[in-house]
Amino acid sequence: MGYIAENAATASSQEQIVGLRNNLQTRYDKYKEAFEQFLDVIDDDKEIESAISETTKFDIEVELLLVQLRDMSCPDTATCNNIQSTSHHGASSNISAVKLPKLELKKFGGDAVLWPEFWDMYDVAVHKNANIHVVQKFVHLKSMLTGEAARCIASIATTESNYAVAIDRLQGRYGKTEAQKHVLMTKLMALKKFDSYGCPREAVDELTATIRALGVQGVTAQEYGVLLMPLIEARMPKSWKLELARKKWK
Repeated sequence: MGYIAENAATASSQEQIVGLRNNLQTRYDKYKEAFEQFLDVIDDDKEIESAISETTKFDIEVELLLVQLRDMSCPDTATCNNIQSTSHHGASSNISAVKLPKLELKKFGGDAVLWPEFWDMYDVAVHKNANIHVVQKFVHLKSMLTGEAARCIASIATTESNYAVAIDRLQGRYGKTEAQKHVLMTKLMALKKFDSYGCPREAVDELTATIRALGVQGVTAQEYGVLLMPLIEARMPKSWKLELARKKWK
């Protein structure tokens, strides 16, 4: 990495910079192929997550360097158009590499319930930001994913054309209404006993948030209402059940 960056800084012509970029791109493509094969033979989820986390940092450095080399080789539109005909990957230079906005985004790990909030924030801050190059968007997206979500697109090479492919895969897995409903209903049924929370308010807040999320997805109270009260009562502490029984008999 340092060798390539140093050579780019001292290159005497745009053709040399293009050569350096193509050389880096070729090596990077081979590395991604090898990494995908490596993931295929790993069975341990924690080891896979650790490997993806480490390579994401490396991917960010490489992809940003590729963007920088592209911009160095294309100081203006006319020059860029001429070089693109012989370049390994033709990419528009009308948009310069820019620093990504400072975000307060929480990383997304695969909980479909959290996908709408994550996507809405990412969509506004990065996805629809015309000042950010597509490759930079892809690199940033990968850096914001962990666990199952990171594995979902880990095998997709970080290229301009693959960005839309990665978005479609994530939306297909976490953004569909039916997937949201299924996860929410499963979460409702898997609600922990109230006395296992730090305080009763935490249990009520989680239950309320899940019910509201179901409403947003178009699930009415009539669809789950019959199950809700027995579900809540089964998870109440004994003292709560006794108090509820007294009120029922009054």
